[in-house]
Amino acid sequence: MNSNLSSGDTIVKTSMFFRRCLDIFGMGTMRDVCRRSQSQIYKYAEDTAHKDCTHQNPADLILDLFGRLCQAGRRDVAVGLAALLADAVGMDVVDRAPVTPDKATIFEEIVDDHEVLDALYSVLKKEPRLERILLVKQLAYDCKREIDENVVKYEEEANHAASRTD
Repeated sequence: MNSNLSSGDTIVKTSMFFRRCLDIFGMGTMRDVCRRSQSQIYKYAEDTAHKDCTHQNPADLILDLFGRLCQAGRRDVAVGLAALLADAVGMDVVDRAPVTPDKATIFEEIVDDHEVLDALYSVLKKEPRLERILLVKQLAYDCKREIDENVVKYEEEANHAASRTD
């Protein structure tokens, strides 16, 4: 099977993921990996949207936890797992929300950068360890986001200053 999905094979449900894995690896490997019975693995590969909760596959359960974490104000924990999963396949998680400055002035935005930069530099100064790679990547992403906030705030202030002179 081709390792790239065609547009018709896009995974849009967790059950499709399990179906594809079953097709690719076969039942023996799926039983070894999932540590579940053959009948349970077939249930994972079914669309569970309208079925009893006991048939939900592990990915459905994770998505449920993600939703609950967001409702509890702990989106960061869900993002942490998403980043770990993405890293396993050589990808990064990127926030789709537009960059919005969280400070009133460009000078406050600049000061706001120091905390996240210090956190990144603190980790970078330590002896490199494999288990810190994801942390370093997340801190770097946070630094980039802070800089993007500076740019947006600068644009806002420049546009405001230009409108006063017109």
